[in-house]
Amino acid sequence: MKREQCLVLLDGLDEWTRPGDHHNLPTLVVGHSKCVMLFSTRPWKLTGVKLTHSERYTLVQLEGIHEPFELSRIILSRLVDKDDLELKYTAFKRYKKKQKLKNLLSSPLMLSAIVCSYAEGTELKGSKCEENILLLESLFKKPNSEMCTFAQPPFRCFTGSQYIQPNIEYLNRLAELAFHLLL
Repeated sequence: MKREQCLVLLDGLDEWTRPGDHHNLPTLVVGHSKCVMLFSTRPWKLTGVKLTHSERYTLVQLEGIHEPFELSRIILSRLVDKDDLELKYTAFKRYKKKQKLKNLLSSPLMLSAIVCSYAEGTELKGSKCEENILLLESLFKKPNSEMCTFAQPPFRCFTGSQYIQPNIEYLNRLAELAFHLLL
């Protein structure tokens, strides 16, 4: 770091905490002056950090996906046969318009979940509960591909879900944590 210019990527500034410290930036090696540092954070955390103007050269704020259809086409191209891509892509555009999903497609996480589920044959019908279940299913599918449905779902919206039941303990813990942190 002292001899060569380096790029230092620090992800999730909004998740860093140190007890009793309002200035939650990491302590780096003294010779970091040759480094280009890139922090990712949520905007409200950056306002709480006391950076001088000379410490902050450029502020870039990402607001979502500029071309959701181009990204959805790229995702679909990885999931369907090359011969079926144009047909699936055109059908997805009609589906998006019919189900009024435009506002969800600016989020990379939701766009990926919607396109992947569409490629697998699952279509949203417009309910917020259904959108959240789709997101939970896609998040739980990654670390644990074990599939199981509920014999008697604790909530009606869990009916037909395949990845929530094997991960229900994690879901319960996350829900409890979210409740306590919120209140």
